[in-house]
Amino acid sequence: MTNNRQRSSTKKLTAATTLPLTLGEIKDYLNIPDSDEASDPGLMGALRAAVENVERFTRRTLITTTWTLWMDRFPGRALPWWDGVRQMADTELTDLTESIVIPKSPLISITHVKAHKQDGTTSTVLNTTYIVDLASEPGRVALKVSQTWPTDALRAINGVEVEFIAGYGPVGSDVPEDIRRALLFTIGDFHENRESAPAKFEKVGESSISRFEASVGLPVTAQNLLHTYKLWKL
Repeated sequence: MTNNRQRSSTKKLTAATTLPLTLGEIKDYLNIPDSDEASDPGLMGALRAAVENVERFTRRTLITTTWTLWMDRFPGRALPWWDGVRQMADTELTDLTESIVIPKSPLISITHVKAHKQDGTTSTVLNTTYIVDLASEPGRVALKVSQTWPTDALRAINGVEVEFIAGYGPVGSDVPEDIRRALLFTIGDFHENRESAPAKFEKVGESSISRFEASVGLPVTAQNLLHTYKLWKL
């Protein structure tokens, strides 16, 4: 029997080039003088870790980022079953008209939707056949009336590729203030308890500290601010 379980994964294609907060904003919040540069690597490491945790908690992308959503096949509903022997392909037994749900919010745009076929070729779905729902969260790619997703036999895994852009904008000030405050609360909590927080330092070449990884959890105060932005179900 064919396994009809749909699998999907999301991969970051182009990372954000900025962060939601500046080092100066963090130092102002923590009352650390600008002249105190010894704490800079730790604060930036805590910021990166806090952003990662906030994005995971809310299922959002804060700064403009390009992603690729991979799915085994196009979404659809199973057609009514009958007693007897099935002799048709899965696509012939499925109504391929369901929307594609984009797992990262807020959605900015869809770059392309591609079908990777069983014969090794790839085709791009015409953007005139679907509409992009930017108003809903999570965003969706929905077919226009009388349209259907490609019915060609797809390769066994990752047969569907959706490249999209998500985020609040290219700069930190585009991120909602409550989320920025939650980041500050998280960094402040880490900074206050930094002696007990595990950290990892790496030395590469002549650089004394090339990377700082901190275990940064989300304090309750930050979670309370973020609940409004959390996507509970995709």
